[in-house]
Amino acid sequence: MTIIMKKLLFCLSVVPLLVLSSLFSSIATAADAPKSPFNITQFKASKANKALYGDYRNKWLRVTGFELSSLHWNQFVAVFINQNPEIYRQNYLEYLRTSQDDYDDDDEDEDEDDAPAKSQFKMYPLGTMVAKEGYTSHEGKPGTPTFVVFMKKHPKGYDDKNGNWEYMKFSTDGQTLLRGKASDPAVAAQCSGCHMNVADRDYIFGTFYSGAIRN
Repeated sequence: MTIIMKKLLFCLSVVPLLVLSSLFSSIATAADAPKSPFNITQFKASKANKALYGDYRNKWLRVTGFELSSLHWNQFVAVFINQNPEIYRQNYLEYLRTSQDDYDDDDEDEDEDDAPAKSQFKMYPLGTMVAKEGYTSHEGKPGTPTFVVFMKKHPKGYDDKNGNWEYMKFSTDGQTLLRGKASDPAVAAQCSGCHMNVADRDYIFGTFYSGAIRN
């Protein structure tokens, strides 16, 4: 056997092994790579509610990071929306603009003839759902998951006086903690009582926004 033939046979035997080694190495690296906290399911849905929110983390758009919210018992929250994230963004920007106008109103040098600009908040379409996950605050960082709350916009006639929103609250294992209209006493005490203050924003606060973030 010639030297050339020996080298050729050697190459034919070694190259496949190198390819396989590289392939298995890539698989192992992918398996060992740290998972994004937003790709880990923290809030399970019961069988009855799987169609409602069972896969929201993969199918909806996350519009905030972990935000510390004084409105939610000083917990960290993360917000998701199922459609029209541009409306959430627009209302967030409008919230910033109107908040700045409020500060400007206190300016002693302000021209008294200047009328405040009319707010331009957008309304959310039928079927909109907003999810807000809650986490305890631990040393300035998100800690233990607590519960997830949802708002769902129903057709006219559901609750016209309060924007036709349904309010829901579920535990981490999917138990229903709260569900109903804004006028329900329990819902008003825990949720809608505050949301009534932002009726001009279609009852969604939208005070946090971190851009169009996909998982």
